[in-house]
This record gives sequence, C-alpha cells and structure tokens, in this order.
Amino acid sequence: MSETIVDGYLINKSDFNLFDEIITFISKDGRKYAAMSLGSRKIESSNGRNLFLGNLDSFEIFEARSRDKVSRLKKANVIEAVEWNLGMKVPFLLLNELIYKSEKTTKKHYDFYATYLKEIISEKESEDYIVMLMLRDYCKLSGLNLEVNKCVECSSNTLKTISFAKHGMLCNACAKKQKENYGLFFSKTIFYLFNDNSEELQKYKDEYRNVIKALTKYIENNSGLKIYSLNEY
Repeated sequence: MSETIVDGYLINKSDFNLFDEIITFISKDGRKYAAMSLGSRKIESSNGRNLFLGNLDSFEIFEARSRDKVSRLKKANVIEAVEWNLGMKVPFLLLNELIYKSEKTTKKHYDFYATYLKEIISEKESEDYIVMLMLRDYCKLSGLNLEVNKCVECSSNTLKTISFAKHGMLCNACAKKQKENYGLFFSKTIFYLFNDNSEELQKYKDEYRNVIKALTKYIENNSGLKIYSLNEY
C-alpha cells in the first residue's frame, strides 16, 4: 500500500465489526474512494470526531494497489466541518445517497455535491423545493433529459402534458395516444422546473411533492437507482 493525501467530501459510512467503519468520499476530480477506518467508532477516536457526513476533509490513506484489497485510512483532518444536525435533513440524506450510489462519478458530481451542500446549509429555500431541484439536476447529470419546450412526438409548440415514458412534453393530439395522465398544474410545474423559472415555480407549491415522486420514479425506471431517502414522500 502506498500513502496518499486526498481532499474530498465524506458521503457514506458503513459499520464494520465492533469499532471500525468503511468510509466513502468523493475527491475534487470526481473520483470516489472507499477506505477502512479502524477504531473510528470508539469514543476516544480522533478520526471519529472528524468523520461527519458532509465534512470536507483531507484524508491520509494507504491506498490499495489491487482490487481485492481495501484501502486504509490513516488520518482525517477537517477542512470544512458541517453541523451534526445536518444529517436530520431529507435533502442532505438524498444528496449523499445520489452521489454514493452513482456508478460512475466525475468532477461534475463533485461540483453537484458542493453546490447543493451549500444550498442545504443556507436554508434559503424549503426542503421540498431543494429536493425537487436536486432531482432535476441529477436527471441532467445522468443524461436523463426531458424535452419540455416542444412535443417529443411531432415538435408542436402547443403543449398539453408531460410523458415520462416518452421523455418529454406532448401536444393535445399526441397526448390522447398515451396512457399517462397528468394534470395541467403538474405539467406546468415540470415545464417551469426544467426551464429554471423559479418565479413561476413558486405558484405551484402544492405540486412539489407530486413532482418529487414522479422524478424519483423516473430516475429509478431509467437508471436503476433506487432512492430510499425519499420514502416518506
């Protein structure tokens, strides 16, 4: 094993044996690292005090040289710490789950994490609003692009409703052929969401949770990523 120092956000911890943990963090170049953290569940552990999800840490690790070996954490030094109660917020749980479960990550995933972490901490917007935006941007990050400015079937600009099966909006004529049935306000919320029109979105707050449920299902159906942090929705 060779020793290396990597800065990154801690995105997951899993208990291992009585006092150990397997930690996962994402570095600034978008690479995910997994490492064994020995003894960090002990009360007196210095590493344990620095291993809060969302922390930007400098990780000193002995990196495994083969896939059948596990890297080992030597020391974690805090660069930017988060408050302990952040873990009680649904958007924060979702953020960690999305990045942790992403099969392939790039610098865009790191930037996504950093951007939404700041948004969650700021508390300027409601949790539902942040979750909705996060799911939208994760769709884009994953290549799941909804066409919302023209009918995906005939390119008409006179739009009626959204079709997740068709990956976009449909006009009145084309909408008659589909089994999905979404209301006008719901479809307008999707339209303004993917056009990043925050002012108009504020008019449809009653639709936020319906949109969250729909986008969660859309991501699961098209990427296979099962999202558990939104079960209460």
